[in-house]
Amino acid sequence: MSNKLFQIITYPLFRLLVTLTAGIFLSDKFMSGIIPLYVFVGMIGVSLAGAYQYYRSSGYRSRWKFGACVACALFFLGGWRVGVERERATYHWPDKACFYRLRITDVPQEKEKTYQCRVLVEKKMSADGKMQKVNKNALVYLMKDTLKSAPLCGQEVSVYAVLSSPVSASFSTFDYADYLFRQGVCATGVVYAGHWTAQKQEAQLTLKQRALQMREKLLDEYREWGLRGETLSVVSALTVGDKSRLSSETKASFSAAGVSHILALSGMHVGILCAILSGILRFLGKSRQAETLRSAIVLVALWIFAFISGLSPSVVRAVVMFSLYVVSRWASKERASSFHIVCLTAFAMLLYQPFYLFDIGFQLSFVAVFSILLLYPPLHKLVAFRNKILRYIWSVITVSMAAQIGTAPLIAYYFGSLPVYFLLANLFIAPLAVLILSGAVSVLGLSFLPALQHPLVISLQWVTELLNSGVEIIARWPFSQWNGLYFSPLQVVLCYVFLLFLLHHWQQRTAATLCRMLIVLNILLGIAVYHRLYFPPDEWFYQGGKVYCKHRRIIYRQMPYRHDFYICGERRTVVLSDTAWQNRQSEEKLWADDMYLSKGFRGSVNDLLASFRFGRLVLDASLPDYQKERLKRECEEKQIECLILR
Repeated sequence: MSNKLFQIITYPLFRLLVTLTAGIFLSDKFMSGIIPLYVFVGMIGVSLAGAYQYYRSSGYRSRWKFGACVACALFFLGGWRVGVERERATYHWPDKACFYRLRITDVPQEKEKTYQCRVLVEKKMSADGKMQKVNKNALVYLMKDTLKSAPLCGQEVSVYAVLSSPVSASFSTFDYADYLFRQGVCATGVVYAGHWTAQKQEAQLTLKQRALQMREKLLDEYREWGLRGETLSVVSALTVGDKSRLSSETKASFSAAGVSHILALSGMHVGILCAILSGILRFLGKSRQAETLRSAIVLVALWIFAFISGLSPSVVRAVVMFSLYVVSRWASKERASSFHIVCLTAFAMLLYQPFYLFDIGFQLSFVAVFSILLLYPPLHKLVAFRNKILRYIWSVITVSMAAQIGTAPLIAYYFGSLPVYFLLANLFIAPLAVLILSGAVSVLGLSFLPALQHPLVISLQWVTELLNSGVEIIARWPFSQWNGLYFSPLQVVLCYVFLLFLLHHWQQRTAATLCRMLIVLNILLGIAVYHRLYFPPDEWFYQGGKVYCKHRRIIYRQMPYRHDFYICGERRTVVLSDTAWQNRQSEEKLWADDMYLSKGFRGSVNDLLASFRFGRLVLDASLPDYQKERLKRECEEKQIECLILR
């Protein structure tokens, strides 16, 4: 146990994963567009040649040179993959409207006035009337037309519109253009009614599109069962990963309760399904033939589950991980190394799509798995229970604690808040999620016996309503969320270094490990104290039409705690992205033409009016939907203009 952390760091797959990740990250941040792709290819060839040469020498003293050459090859491979994906997501679009031929690649999302469609732009018409190949992904909004039916996945659509590269809002804290770019979307556009025509759907569909069609058929089956409203939306999210029907209130409640991972189909759901199947197939026995048959059935069932869930990246990631675990356990007749499987899965996914590294879901998923593998064993061994019920409760608590501890720095960095009652919520939600998933599978399996299916559907509805009610109650408790947490990237890295040193000290219990842990902790505290002293909360005030800071220094930008004051001509804009503006002292209320609120803002319109005078409230797209709706209602009551950015 004392050397477990060191063994993990020295795993060959782990070191290869770190090297590939470093190549992807550094290339994306510092080398993209600067170093040509052929340079990366040349460096990969040189590194592999060096590795082959040192491998042939097979000298013990030269073993590190072979490892260094392999690491360099993987580093440059990561840079090359980033360059390839960037070229794939880059295109020079015409400034004026053109005729395009599109192929819808995902299930269109119906909005109030449009259909949101992810498409492949196959061709465009040039100035001489000829069709040119494009083959780029785009996100288009088709305005609804009463004379045309809704577009379908896989359908070919001819449009006349302006497509352009995505652009983020000037003041937004969420870089929408970068988000779409990393999704492979290199254009957006609105197609007005009468300017698009859906062609007859062809039979040639991709595997992904067939999976999405299968998911839609399964959702139609849920409706035939009589599932409606939030019950239908939660069951759809839990079983097939369709979160498009979830209301903003439901998402906010699950987030505040600390169980939003329940709604994101991922490793937990695949693990539940795998456990259910293994329990059902236990009657086959323990022979080699029975183990082979059991493994084959589990693998087929897992990939069928991935298919009917639309082959979403999170489900595919989890199914690949569990498939590797099942195969390795069957092949070796022993318990496979979970760390090897996780590293291999992450390595393969990053090699396939390097931009997964910047996906929040990817980061949280793998960090949660690594933290569970590292922290769950020592936490679980703190207390030993003989009673099965107490042992189960303690297992749920320790798994939740391990995952939450590991993901807390990332959650604070991305969302600025942490759930407080996550342990209690997971203890209540976990068994209900198992019942819902197993209940849905049972109802589907008994579709040929309506007499047995009906009572199961009623039970499924009741359990789902109980889950929704419990989550809503927990979310409404006082102090359900710890808000106002904002970490810089440096603080996030230091937090993980501190956690690793803490785990190492827990295992070793030496003075050296304690010193390393305390040094990192002091650096973290020093950064917090520095920000507190350098940006004191009451050092700014307003006087004579100008904003002053300490020593009467006039500033219009970089106000304490992320406050930005922008002046363009005669127009003033104040951007708020935290709670530091509350309870401040000023000689008079600050005037702004626009109050721009973005992610991290907490408060009401009345709170703003206590410190500011403004003509319009602008709500950034990074704010939660429920918060935007609440602020909009308050603006209507106060007769203040409100603009919501979509």
